[in-house]
Amino acid sequence: MKIRLGFIIFFCILAVSLTAQPARSDSIVRVGACATPGITWGVCVQDSFAYVADRGYVTTVNISDPTNPWVACSLNSGPPIGALGIYVQDTVAYCNLTALGTIFITISVAKPDSLYLLGWCYLSGGGVNDPTGVILKDTVVYLATSTRGVMQINVADPSSPDTIQAYDTPGYSIDLAVKDTLVYIADVDSLQIINVANPMNPLYVSSVSMPSSCRGIYVVDTFAYATCVSNFGNDGSLQIVKVSDPASPQIVASVNTLNGNPLDVWISGDYAYVAAADYWSIQKGKERHVGGIRPESASSERADVEGGLRIVNISDPLNPTVVASYDTPGDPRGVFAVDTLVFIADYDSLQILKHIVVGVKEKEMRKIGIGDLSLLQIYPNPFNAVTSIHYQLTRAEHITLKIYDVSGSLMKTLVNGVQKPGLHKFQWDGNVDSSGVPKSGFYFCQLTVGSKKINQKIVKIE
Repeated sequence: MKIRLGFIIFFCILAVSLTAQPARSDSIVRVGACATPGITWGVCVQDSFAYVADRGYVTTVNISDPTNPWVACSLNSGPPIGALGIYVQDTVAYCNLTALGTIFITISVAKPDSLYLLGWCYLSGGGVNDPTGVILKDTVVYLATSTRGVMQINVADPSSPDTIQAYDTPGYSIDLAVKDTLVYIADVDSLQIINVANPMNPLYVSSVSMPSSCRGIYVVDTFAYATCVSNFGNDGSLQIVKVSDPASPQIVASVNTLNGNPLDVWISGDYAYVAAADYWSIQKGKERHVGGIRPESASSERADVEGGLRIVNISDPLNPTVVASYDTPGDPRGVFAVDTLVFIADYDSLQILKHIVVGVKEKEMRKIGIGDLSLLQIYPNPFNAVTSIHYQLTRAEHITLKIYDVSGSLMKTLVNGVQKPGLHKFQWDGNVDSSGVPKSGFYFCQLTVGSKKINQKIVKIE
């Protein structure tokens, strides 16, 4: 009887111990990498190419096979310090350059393997703290210029860019995000919000102080995600700011990003992908690489800590959780994610990583084709007149491309049939019924390729 009871107790304890085990974390695997001729600082992905702000160069990397990326073209960007931030749309790349002042250039990427300079303009007075932010909205580029604040540049004719107006922020504008008529600025000491409904008269809306130097910003729905670098080597963080009322932003959550200096952030689905540079201590006695970002106020008592990619689950923005961390071989500066592929500007190379999500049954490791990027490049988004939906197939597949409203009701089928391998592009004007009249609102675009479904939000505005 005692033996039987002992077995019962043993199995009960075993069952409890098994059920009490923590959930397995997400993981990250390296897919491929490619050395670049310059110092990789920023990256933007469009179709089967990654465009790298390579300091002395602007470099295109062919990622049609992410396991074997290769440099397709490298254009000397002019100044010795060169490109820090890059934004690509259609056939033009817009680049933020820093030398004695801040320089803005446009580059033709109509042929990614044959780049050439379209136009440029010089903006004096900037050039410190390595500003990276550059975003196009309609025909205006918003450029972070550090000591000059945010510059607005008219690019209606990309071959002849011209400044419109600057907005001088109180700190050093490093990065920015644009949503509707608002610009959100990572301004080191604070997150600044300005209204640019009238580009000739940008207006202050509000600001919120950051716990340490704010370097990266990304805005989704009613939340802004800001990266704040470390003061002590282990206190870098991702701050989540509620901006549903832009006049009264509030930090509602934060998460420590496991050491390193968080410089850049990209949101894809329920995840924030954070590029964290190495943390440097002067006690090492080494000369820091160009662009060292350790604050002057930081303690020198800590040893170096490794940077890399940090993945934060933000499915509940009020309870963010770090679910995976990966130390890259270099010193990360920029990040861009497409579905579960993550592209890291890693100082001396472009690293391509894959995020393996818990609960998703992974197939055996296979050659990863651009089909894994099959969604869904949608731009502009939000859009006014028309938006372009891009996707790539590695083989002939039956696909559907459908538009749903926020309640999940099917509104329109754009494509339903077998398509050949290659790049496909579909333009949509917001029309969802037989009236032929486009309607503004929030929608979801769903691409189905075989048994795989990928969703992306689209916003149609008046």
